[in-house]
Amino acid sequence: QDLTPLEEAAAYQQLLDDFSMTHEQVGERVGKTRTVITNSLRLLSLPPSIQQLLAGGRLSGGHARALLGVQEKALQEKLAQQCADEGWTVRATEDAVRATTGRPSKTDSSNNDQNKLTKKSPTTTTLPVPGLVELQRLLGEHLSTKVSIVATAGRGRMTVEFADLNDLERIYRAMTDGVPNGE
Repeated sequence: QDLTPLEEAAAYQQLLDDFSMTHEQVGERVGKTRTVITNSLRLLSLPPSIQQLLAGGRLSGGHARALLGVQEKALQEKLAQQCADEGWTVRATEDAVRATTGRPSKTDSSNNDQNKLTKKSPTTTTLPVPGLVELQRLLGEHLSTKVSIVATAGRGRMTVEFADLNDLERIYRAMTDGVPNGE
């Protein structure tokens, strides 16, 4: 039977409590490393709202473990909700946590293709910038195409998708109201 990450953590905790086992002993008993057991048990320290997202399948264990890196509970909950609402990958969640804690991103020094295979990547910033999601949505509606905005450390990148050169010209006219530069 498949257990949710929280159910697994609760089962490990019960083994610890009922049999006075160490994390190492629990790991040996269930065929996992001590580190896996310890990280799993850390999920039990998450706020109830995040545990509900995890139990409901809106966040994975990887998302929840990444959120443990945020000390401030209110910010942790805000990021968790944004992650669930926008369907962030675990990598995007880790990047958002790093951005809020000031730690350098792993993506700055490596390019791990394994994380690209997990779920869909966010269509918005990995930083909790107020109003950015709404701005992206409004731009997409105004231009009638997909718009992606990624913000990092006060800077960012906006990507506007187009189907062909005619579509690109239509988008240009929508962005400039048909007025060429310099008029």
